[in-house]
Amino acid sequence: MAQYNRRAVMAGSALVVGTMITPKLEAEPSPLPQKTSTSAPESITQRMIKRAQENLHPIAFDGKGFSGAGWDMLVSEGRSSEFFLLGEEHGIAEIPVLTGELFEALRPAGYDKLAIEISAPIADELDEAAKNGTHGLRNYFAKYPPGPAFYFWRSEAELLAKARGLVPNDEQAIWGLDYEVIGDRQLIERLRARAPSSAKEALAALDKASLDGWARWKAEKNPEFLPMFSLKPELIHAITAAWKSPDRQSAVILDVLAETLEINLLQQTTGWGSNKRRADFNRKSLIRLLSRSEVSRPPKILFKFGSTHTMRGVTWTGVFDIGSLAAEVASLRGGKSFHLLVGGGANSIHGVLDATDMSVKSQPVDMFGDEFGMAFLLDVMPKTGLGLLDLRPLRRLASSAERLKELNNPEAVRVIHAYDMMLVWNGSAATTMLG
Repeated sequence: MAQYNRRAVMAGSALVVGTMITPKLEAEPSPLPQKTSTSAPESITQRMIKRAQENLHPIAFDGKGFSGAGWDMLVSEGRSSEFFLLGEEHGIAEIPVLTGELFEALRPAGYDKLAIEISAPIADELDEAAKNGTHGLRNYFAKYPPGPAFYFWRSEAELLAKARGLVPNDEQAIWGLDYEVIGDRQLIERLRARAPSSAKEALAALDKASLDGWARWKAEKNPEFLPMFSLKPELIHAITAAWKSPDRQSAVILDVLAETLEINLLQQTTGWGSNKRRADFNRKSLIRLLSRSEVSRPPKILFKFGSTHTMRGVTWTGVFDIGSLAAEVASLRGGKSFHLLVGGGANSIHGVLDATDMSVKSQPVDMFGDEFGMAFLLDVMPKTGLGLLDLRPLRRLASSAERLKELNNPEAVRVIHAYDMMLVWNGSAATTMLG
C-alpha cells in the first residue's frame, strides 16, 4: 500500500488555497525511505533490566542511621500509608535495626504498633518486659528459656526495646499475630492461674505432656519432640470443654495453643493445608486486634514478618496472608498499604535457628536469587552497601500473557506485583543470640 507524507499533503493544500490555483493530477508519491535496523528488538528481560536501572535510589547506612534519597522515599511512602509491611529474609542482623529506625521515623505520622511474627499472648508479655529495655527482656528470657523465637536474637530484642520506648507506656506497642512454637510453658502457667476447678484436671494433663515433651527434646536433641509440634490438639479440646466461659485473655491463649497444634499436625500430612490454616489464623488475629482498637482510633501499624506473609496477593505457599488483608483494610479506610521486601545481597550471610539446641547457625543468604527469581535484577544493584529498587515501574512490563510467556519467570513476576520496593543489603551479617 502506498504511504503518504501527511505533513507534505497538508502543506500542499494550504498553498492551493492561498493561490486559488487548481493543481494538475500527479502520480502517487513514492513511499518515504524507511530506516532499516539490523539489531534484534530488546527482549522483555532486557527492557526490565533497563527499567530497573532507571529506578534505583541511593540509600546509605553509617552504622547508626540511614540517609539518602532512597531513605527519604521509604519514610515518605510510609507516612502516606495506613500500614507499612516489611517482608524480610529471617536472621539478618541489620534488618531489625532498619525496622527500628523506620518505626521511629514513622511515629510522627501516627504509627504506634509494631506487629511481629509471634503469638498475641507472648507479644503481650514481651511488650511488658521491654518497658525495661533489653535488660527486662533478658530477665524474661531467663525465666522462660530460651525465650520466644526469634526474639532471643540480639538485634531483634533491641528492636522490641526501641519500639516499646517510642510509645507511651499506657499503650501497647507490640502486637503478635501468629501461632506459638516454643512458648507453651508460660502460656500454661497463665492458664493455671485463671482456670476454674472444673478445668484443673485437663490442664494438668496438658502441663505434664508439655514437660515430658521438653524433657525428651533436651535428651534426644530432636525438634519433633518440642511440645507445640508433638502434642495432640485433643489436650486443648478437653480444657475448653471443661472451661465453659473463659475470660478474654484465657480464651485467646487456648485458641493460640489449639491452632498451633492443629497447624503443625496438618504439616505432617498436607503442607498447603497447614499454610492455609496458619494464614487464616494470622488474619483472624489481625482482625481481632484491629476491632479491639478501633474503639479509640485506627492504629497505623509497621509489620515485620517473613517475606511470604507480607505479600500482596497469592503468596509462595498458595494462600492469602496478612499482606493481602492489610492492603484491603487500608483501601477500605481510603488509604493504602506499602510493602517492602528486604534481604541479603552480595557477600551476605544470615542466621538460621537450629532447633536441636535453640542456637543460631550462619548460612549464605538465598532469598532473592534462589527463591524469588530476582537474580537478573540483582545484577543491576550496587555490589556494596544498600540498594533500593522501586518495583512499581516494572509492572507494566509484566502485564500481558505474551510478555509473561517471554519472561518465563513467574517467581519474579509475583515479587514485582506483591511488593512496592525491594531493598538489597550487601554484606549483611548473621544475627546472634542476646546472651
